[in-house]
Amino acid sequence: MKEKSLLTMLLCLGMLFSCNMGPDDPPGPPEITLAAGDAILSTSTPGNLVIENPGTDYASIINWGDETDLISWEFDVTEESDYDVILRMSCLDGFHGSQIEIGLNGETMSMTMINTGGWSSYSDFQVGTVSLSPGTYIIEIQATSIANSYAGNLMRVVLSGE
Repeated sequence: MKEKSLLTMLLCLGMLFSCNMGPDDPPGPPEITLAAGDAILSTSTPGNLVIENPGTDYASIINWGDETDLISWEFDVTEESDYDVILRMSCLDGFHGSQIEIGLNGETMSMTMINTGGWSSYSDFQVGTVSLSPGTYIIEIQATSIANSYAGNLMRVVLSGE
């Protein structure tokens, strides 16, 4: 009888413990990654806005050398949220100082490009937060002024839901 009571008690404790642990936290809004290789590139200068290392996870947009160069993506949002807008970029010392403007959902965000330690040394820059509802959007990125020949290299844009 003792063995059965102990087993019953352990089963009850196990059920009680698992029931009192609470539900798992619901997943947050999905992270949206806009990779360089999927960008829509618009330039009137031959040789500008080139995809380096296409087809890889580290593909980057390089030779961003004119204020008329435009980088954009069309993407879908499935869950309403405030999304942090994060650009993964690189810049060599001496080329920093370019002004970058990001347009999304009627809002404009901007940043000043800094030296990241080299063209292949990437850093993440959170440029702002935007509220998005489910739907299709276009994000546009343009250098409004270029400090010294090139604005920087762009690897990806991440929209991270809060």
